[in-house]
Formats: sequence, structure tokens, C-alpha cells
Amino acid sequence: MIEFTELVNAQELDEFVKQHKKCHFMQTSLWGRVKNDWSWHGIICRDTDRKIRGTMTLLSRKLKWKNTSILYAPRGPIYDHGDQKTLLKLLEAAKELAYRLNAVFLRLDPMVREEDSAFISWMKREGFVCDQADNYSLYQPRMCYLLDLHEKTPKDLEKSYHPSTRRHLRTAVKNGVRIERSSDMDAFYALMRKTAQHNGFSLREYHYFKRFLDQMEERARLYLAWENNRAIAGSIAVFMGDRAWYMYGASDPENRKSHPNELLQWQMQSDAILEGCRYFDMRGVEGYPVQGNPKLGLHQFKQGFSAQFVAYAGQFDYVCKPFIYRLLKLYAKIF
Repeated sequence: MIEFTELVNAQELDEFVKQHKKCHFMQTSLWGRVKNDWSWHGIICRDTDRKIRGTMTLLSRKLKWKNTSILYAPRGPIYDHGDQKTLLKLLEAAKELAYRLNAVFLRLDPMVREEDSAFISWMKREGFVCDQADNYSLYQPRMCYLLDLHEKTPKDLEKSYHPSTRRHLRTAVKNGVRIERSSDMDAFYALMRKTAQHNGFSLREYHYFKRFLDQMEERARLYLAWENNRAIAGSIAVFMGDRAWYMYGASDPENRKSHPNELLQWQMQSDAILEGCRYFDMRGVEGYPVQGNPKLGLHQFKQGFSAQFVAYAGQFDYVCKPFIYRLLKLYAKIF
């Protein structure tokens, strides 16, 4: 049985996601409240005993073309591995919603590894096209680093790091860098501005980060690294179920030799252990960790924490309006 739900009555859906092995905060109503410039939709699949077998949450946004829209399920759906019956019901419901919303396409980017050729082939048979770009052009990064925290203590963490990472941690401590939980969004955003300017990327507005912390409630934490009474780096992490995610980070380029970012990572990972998390997701990188990749330095930074490289299958599009879809692929920046 399929049910559609909205933000105001999503508690049961949220609880299912939080306890599931595939838990992802973007598949809860909390993410819908953060992304308030999109409309949020929830789908619940139940068995005959009304037990929830799977869920999918989607975001829709209107396009400025003939009353069309796009529909997107970030890191969804959530269901037991191998339960294709539930997956099929969720996909059918999502397709129904896509046509109801006059969507150009329905997009999914589930946490399925790229080596799962059976899943990729099955999705293609269900009418989806797969995009396996290895840069940041996808909605969610396809390449990530995942740290297994199982049965580790904060001390174990440090011992597992690469020698150079441990050395950088000692440098940070020697320089008097300290990490604090904070609510000082002004300090964090000032660091984000410096980082964006230094690295040449566009920056989200201040109110987005403020809303992120407010709507994610106790699940999201802001950390600041201080040296000589100055905030020199900061990060935001999310904790939910058996996972934690490093979502956003910023630092003052002038203070990088103090290595605050390594200390921030250790603090977030240690807190994830204390929260009972099994995994710490260090999030996205571009390309594979091979020589010749101009972004290899970021790979090496994350490898220094003994995190494992993970390549997901990519994003899957079910195209409802092929002509408009092709035009968007050619001209729009949403891809």
C-alpha cells in the first residue's frame, strides 16, 4: 500500500528513516524544511500489516517554462537491500507524482555503489537513464570518502590516521588551536566568504546556513577552530541514525599552517563515535584517486584519516518530457 504524506505529518516516515541501515538525513522532512525554496513530498510503502517497508522523499521545483517542474529524491529511496517489490512500488508512486506535477524528469541518486551492475541494469530496464559524471555537476557528489567507526574510540581514530595527519594534529595542539561547539554563524560565514574567494566558488547565502542549523535542530552542529582568540576555521556536521556527515567547511587561508582542519575532523569524528554512529561520511571529491587528477590533494587529505574511497552509481533520471529534457541538458545550469 502506498501513501503520500506532507511535511506536517511526516513523523512516522522520519522515524523509519532514522532507524534504517540506509539512513540519510536528506530523506527526512528536516531536509525539506531546510530546502524551503522547493516543495517537499513523502511516499510511504506499507505491507498488509501496515508495517512500513520503504519510503522516499522528493523535492519539486517549478520551472519557468510551460508550467513544468523537476522532481528529485536526494539519496533515496530507503528500503531493505534486495526488496525489489518495495522499490518498484516506490518508483511507480514517484513516477505518478512526476506526471501529476508536470515534471520534465524524476531524478534519484541512491547510495548504491558503482560496481552494482545488477541494480544499474534493473533501473535502466525500468526506464531510467544513468549519469555517471565524476565531477561536481551531479546534484550529489558521486565520489565520496567513508570512515568506518565500528568499535573505535577517539584514541583509536588518531592511531589509525596517516603519520602526516597525526603530525598535523600535534602541530595544531602545539599552536594552541582549540575546537568549540558554537552558534556563531557570523564567524562561520566570514570564514566561508574567505574560502569561497580563495578557491573561486560561488557561496550560498547567509540565511541558508542559518536555516540549516535551525531546521536540523540537534542533528546539526557548528564547530569553530580558534587560535589566539580568532576563529580560523569552521565546519558543520550532521548526526542521524548510525551515520554522521561532514557537510560544510571553511578556513582562513592565512592560518592553514596551524592545521585547524585536521583537528576539526578529529573532533567531528570523535563526536560521531560518542553518538553511536557506525560511519562518518567525509562527503565529496572529484574523480578517482589517481595520478594526474588535479584534485588529488583533496583525496589525499581525506585518505589521511583512513577513510575509504567510495564511488556511487550516479544519478538516475526518468524522463517524462524528452524534448524539454534535452533542451535543459544543453542549456540549463541545473544539470
